[in-house]
Amino acid sequence: MKKSFLFFTLIFLQISGCDSSSKYFDVREGEDISTNISPNENYNALIRKVDISGSVMVSQPYQVIVEDKFGNSQVILLADKTPGVTIKWVDLKTLSICYEKETKIREFRNSFGFYRENAPYVEGEVILNRKELFEECSEA
Repeated sequence: MKKSFLFFTLIFLQISGCDSSSKYFDVREGEDISTNISPNENYNALIRKVDISGSVMVSQPYQVIVEDKFGNSQVILLADKTPGVTIKWVDLKTLSICYEKETKIREFRNSFGFYRENAPYVEGEVILNRKELFEECSEA
């Protein structure tokens, strides 16, 4: 009885979409509108205007993606209801993301990290910088 209850519960959760897959942080198709290479040139941060053609979305979403020089990438932020976001490397492994107060952040990671064969795990930090107006982000 316990096994069948557990089995049906797991099936229900899978069908209803309550799973722990990485779909929420998938890199999505779109137009890269800004890139920023880290001071040591090990990482590239980019802002992507996500393609929503054929979607029911009303607001334009943006992703911030960090890539290492070996082609690995991670989504750090997904936001919408915003005029945009800006990115800036504070140091070798710290990325600052600036946005205005009306922005809705849908996904966020405060760190990024990459594994390489025969090399130690490398991790970086992400800082969010909220401003009253988007124009203030250019001053940050």
